Amino acid sequence: MDQTSRLRSSALVEVLTRDGDTFPIAAGRELIALIPVSSGLGTPLRIDTAWQGPTSGMAGSAAGVGTVSLPGEGEDRRWSFGSPPVWRCGLYTLCHRPGRLQIEQLFADTFEDQTGRAFVLQYDRRTGRPTRLLLQVEQTLSLGPIRLGLARFRDWKRPV
Repeated sequence: MDQTSRLRSSALVEVLTRDGDTFPIAAGRELIALIPVSSGLGTPLRIDTAWQGPTSGMAGSAAGVGTVSLPGEGEDRRWSFGSPPVWRCGLYTLCHRPGRLQIEQLFADTFEDQTGRAFVLQYDRRTGRPTRLLLQVEQTLSLGPIRLGLARFRDWKRPV
């Protein structure tokens, strides 16, 4: 995907997720046509994790001060298993499978509650006509440092 298509896709997601209980069918069709269908299947089980790893910092000489060293603040590291191929478009990641376009906010994993940070645009595979937009609702269970989240999708908007 070129940069223009990515920016247009991001703008279309903004149109689809505006306030209200409907979305323009033309915007849905255009977004479906813009995002290439992912060839990889991913797996039914998806595991994502993120942590901060150490960095070496830096050291040098400052005029009139001498040797100066700055400790590293930590580098974000990520590991993922079973994630399907995605496209980054503006503030969103999009994964297109036949009949289903999953949209997720880019930094959604930084929020404690993932509810409302992901959407699914479902469409008729034969005609390409959007049928509904679903909103992610997450239920979590915390066991010490481990947090398990179960994501479900509920009806949110219909095309007009």
